Amino acid sequence: MNDITSILLALGLVWIINLTLSGFQTKRFHQRVIQLRKHGRYTAVGQSGTNIKLKQYVVLVVDTDEDDGVEKVIIAERLSGVTVFANLKPVPELVGRTLAEIEDGDRPASVSEKTWSAAQSSVGFIRNAQKHDTESDDESEFADDTDAADETEIDLKPLRLAAGDQETQGR
Repeated sequence: MNDITSILLALGLVWIINLTLSGFQTKRFHQRVIQLRKHGRYTAVGQSGTNIKLKQYVVLVVDTDEDDGVEKVIIAERLSGVTVFANLKPVPELVGRTLAEIEDGDRPASVSEKTWSAAQSSVGFIRNAQKHDTESDDESEFADDTDAADETEIDLKPLRLAAGDQETQGR
């Protein structure tokens, strides 16, 4: 083998190893998020950063506080790092904060700008979920039995292909 072939094979091997390790990291991340979802009413993952700069992910678990009835962060974890060996780490500065404090409040000095931005992104996803929940609770959006009788019937029989089209059906 010449030098170029050796280099290409080495790069291909490194690429395959990277894909494998990235897959393991993604699996660990999703398993942890599934564990966290069991602890609160809403769970969201927010992201900040770009492909050029390092990305950072923040997972927020929110539940209603029993004392004052306000939804607060009960678990906050972030994922950041250069390698595929990075894991979620707790962010205790966000625990106990209300969604409004994260959305509109000032960033604590001990929380980085990227972590704060990712937490705000998570709050946005939680707000969308809350909006969806309130819309689905509205019974006016669903048809009742009296409306079903007024609708015309739709023929759900499968369409038959013309003789010439049957050849392309297997594609």
